[in-house]
Parts: sequence; C-alpha cells; structure tokens
Amino acid sequence: MKTTDLAHPSHVDTVFALPRESGMHHAADAAREAALVFVNESAYWGKAELAMWLLGPYSQAAHRVSARPEQAPPALREIETVEIDRLLACARAEVLDALERLADPEHAARTVFAMLAAGFVVACQDTNGATGWVATTTARRLADRVLSLFAADYLCRPTDYETGLGVCGVCDHIAFDELAARRGLCHRHHEVGSTEDEESIATSRTMAA
Repeated sequence: MKTTDLAHPSHVDTVFALPRESGMHHAADAAREAALVFVNESAYWGKAELAMWLLGPYSQAAHRVSARPEQAPPALREIETVEIDRLLACARAEVLDALERLADPEHAARTVFAMLAAGFVVACQDTNGATGWVATTTARRLADRVLSLFAADYLCRPTDYETGLGVCGVCDHIAFDELAARRGLCHRHHEVGSTEDEESIATSRTMAA
C-alpha cells in the first residue's frame, strides 16, 4: 500500500472519533502548527519552554486513544538542564533529517508506516463523517512525538510535503512555501542573499567606472 492510498482512511479501520468540537481540518492544522513550533523554535528552548510546548501545542494536537493508562515519561523537573539541552538538540536533528526525506514518496512511506505500526498515528473520523489521521499520545521519545504530528499531517495532505515543504539551507527553518522550497532558503535568508548580491553588483560597477 502506498502513502497515497493511506490518504483515504477507508482502507484502514477507523479507531478513533474526534471530539465534537474538533473537525478533521482543525486537527490537521493543530498537528502541523505544533510540529512547526518545535522544529523552528526548540533550538532556543530550555526546560520551561519544552514543558510549555508539551502541555500546550502538543497536548492540544495529540490525542489519547487508549483506555489503558499510559506510562508517564520522567518529570522534566527531575532531568538535569544539560540533559534537556541534549534531548532537544538530538530530537530536532532527528526530525529535520526525517523531514528532508518526506518529499520523496518512498522515504515518506517508511516514516509514515513506522508511525502507524507503532500506534503513534491512527485513523479517525469527525462528527461530520470526514475521515483522516491524528497523532496519539503513545510515543515516549520526544522525536517520535514530533514526527507523529508531521506523519498525521502528511497523511491528510501529502502533496504539501512533496511540493511545498521548504527547509532553509542556512538556519533549517521549516515552512510550507513552494517558493522557499525551490530556493532552499527561508524568506529572511533569501532577502539577505539578494541584498548582498545587489551590493556586490553595485561595488563592481563602481570599480569598473
């Protein structure tokens, strides 16, 4: 089965019903937003910022789908600051590496299937009958939590990842922007590069005169 087939959850048993106030599009948007916040901001985080992300954007985007009690991760207050820094850096690097492969359907399929097989992403349905995918709260590793959000979003709209996912070659900023994807630079660094090019041209013309 291809990831394009999985974009239609009728192929898979729907195991989760979204809360009444959360529609399928809202769930996909929440997953993408929470995941982007992590990859674009976590390089500057500490323990407090990670805790706020877990309790805020992540908890709002990921859903508990099992009645069984889940194993709680170690409390952040019990983890040393240097360990938090290492955890954030490693998770971000792993997620960025995986994101660069999501534009390739073959590599994307492996990432997505791994999330499905682990139960980190499940098929769902909202109260309007729309079907899709959501991340669960099953993952314990920080990288898996972030990747489960991206995987759920990918399954809802894979074309965005194939043509519009841009990773800046300078700062690793992630954006869904086809122009940024083609340039390989975020808007900020493209503007810096354009300014430098203009200055170089102006300097060359002055010297030639």
